[in-house]
Amino acid sequence: MSSHSSDDEENMHSLPVPEEVKTESIISSMRRQEEEDSRAAFKKTRRRSLILSGVALVAFVAVVGFMVAFFTKGERHSKTQAYLLDEGRQNDVTKPAWDQVVTLLQTYSPIDTLQKVGSPQNLAANWMAQQVGNNTVTVPAGHDYENAFEFVQRYALATFYYALDGRGWKYNLGFMNVSKSVCDWNQNLNVVPGTFVMVHAQEGKQQTFGYQGDFSTKIDATIGIKCNDAGEVNYVFIPDNNLKGQLPPEVGLLEAMQHFSVYLNSISGFLPESLREWSDLEVLIVENNLLEGPFPSYIDQWPKLLTISLANNQFYGNLPSFELQTTLRSVALNDNKFTGPINVFNKNTQLQVLFLQDNNFTGEITPDLLVDVDLQIMDCSNNKITGQITSDWYSLTILDVHNNLMSGSLPEVGEDRAIAYFSAYGNSMSGQIPDSLGNLYALYHLDLSNNTFTGIIPDTFTDLENLQYLYLGDNNFDEQEFPNLYDCTALEELSLRSCNLTSDLPHFVGKNLVDMVMLDVSNNKLQGPIPANIAYATGIRFLLLAGNNFTGYVPTSFADLDNLNVLTVDHNPHLNGTMGAICTDGPAKLQHVLTDCPVECSCCDTCCGAGGNTAATCGSETLTPNLNGDGTYQRTSYIFNEELVFSNDNTPDGGST
Repeated sequence: MSSHSSDDEENMHSLPVPEEVKTESIISSMRRQEEEDSRAAFKKTRRRSLILSGVALVAFVAVVGFMVAFFTKGERHSKTQAYLLDEGRQNDVTKPAWDQVVTLLQTYSPIDTLQKVGSPQNLAANWMAQQVGNNTVTVPAGHDYENAFEFVQRYALATFYYALDGRGWKYNLGFMNVSKSVCDWNQNLNVVPGTFVMVHAQEGKQQTFGYQGDFSTKIDATIGIKCNDAGEVNYVFIPDNNLKGQLPPEVGLLEAMQHFSVYLNSISGFLPESLREWSDLEVLIVENNLLEGPFPSYIDQWPKLLTISLANNQFYGNLPSFELQTTLRSVALNDNKFTGPINVFNKNTQLQVLFLQDNNFTGEITPDLLVDVDLQIMDCSNNKITGQITSDWYSLTILDVHNNLMSGSLPEVGEDRAIAYFSAYGNSMSGQIPDSLGNLYALYHLDLSNNTFTGIIPDTFTDLENLQYLYLGDNNFDEQEFPNLYDCTALEELSLRSCNLTSDLPHFVGKNLVDMVMLDVSNNKLQGPIPANIAYATGIRFLLLAGNNFTGYVPTSFADLDNLNVLTVDHNPHLNGTMGAICTDGPAKLQHVLTDCPVECSCCDTCCGAGGNTAATCGSETLTPNLNGDGTYQRTSYIFNEELVFSNDNTPDGGST
């Protein structure tokens, strides 16, 4: 019984022991991990295959695209180019004509400006294409300038016309005439001259040169375009013609340019960089416009330059060197915002005229400044220039240095010098005025007012027989008698305001100085009666006797001064009587009369003192010099204040303005 039981037990399923259970669990876990790793490996392999397949597909597409593009490149480019050329074409322009014109002109103007609808270049290109379509102009086979210059300069001038509002010009001058050569786009007119008159280029030569001294005089001139014998445009002269806008760069395509003058217009912006191509340029006059920017840096490309005027614009910055312009004769840079020193002209030995006034120039006038330059006219007034005048400057014809920061004494005059106009008012010059200034026999204008000169006024001034304008007021002179001006019979304006004069007003003032228009001896210590013979100067308009110690009456003879505009006798405490005859029967043009209140005056604006204007400023009007107001160095108006401005003419209706 026991042996049978043992066999049965061997054949029966027995429960696993703990070790077996643990082993089985480990094996099962390992199997699950293997299955998961297998699935993960499959997914990773599948992703890699998909990525590789995608890359291969992209590469295939790219290769195909490249091959298509490569084999169709020529056809596609010509289609795109044709599309681009057609942009900007006007409806009345044929496509073949437009394509020909733009294909040539894109050598000279950027394609985008040619295609930009309404741009000067686009309008000019369409105008050219119209002529090509009408068979009035032929597009040259060669696109280089030598072969195409006639076509190109016609386009350049059309661009100039559209850029500067040609339809608004006062005179058309033949511009845009399709039946004429551009060389005939001109007209003979009577025009206002600029600073430099009769300066023009013809057949490559400078014909005449002159300094314009009277802007009221007009000149006959050919206005518009001229060409040289080869048919190249070398002359553009269009002053005072309502040109508005910016100069287009295409003007630089007129490579034969010798004379370019467009003064008295409303041209704005910068001077184009393309002007450097004008290597034969002799005359550039763009004064009285709205131009701005620094002085052209490419001036070294103009070695033949004779005359340049950038006056009355908004140019700024320091000046470049002019040493390559060895033939330079005339420069006008006045009324801008230029800065820096003025010694950049030291090597321009042929320079004759230099206008630098009304800028912000600095630096010092030194003995070597312009010493080797053949200057005749020099104006650097209204700047910030320091230093001291040397005797060499007396050899100029016109020297104007007023309203600067100059100091020191005036140099002696060793010999007769040519100077005719010398203005130095509004500086800090000091010392005594040299007697030798009496040797400047050509002098017609001398203004040394508003400085700190001392001593007395030299008696030698009586030798200046050509003197017409003499201003010595507002200095620190010692007490002195009225200066000896007995022989200065040409005097028209004499201002000795605040010169510390203590004598009588001599009778020769009325007897000899009969051409006087203005006499100002105000704010001195003059005494005695007012000479009645001042009435001999029948043309006198401004008689300023205020602020002295005159006695007696205002002469009734002043009623005969038919041209008298202004009479001031205020702040003379010893004057009395009446102005009756002067007011009732006096000058019809008398517009401003001022006395002290004790003097009866029915025509006075007011009277100074008790019973009238008691302000300390009563009667303080002074004449403002303006003799170089327009570059003519002649009197243009008489300015006392904003309400007392008189024109230079003495016609019946030429009173205050």
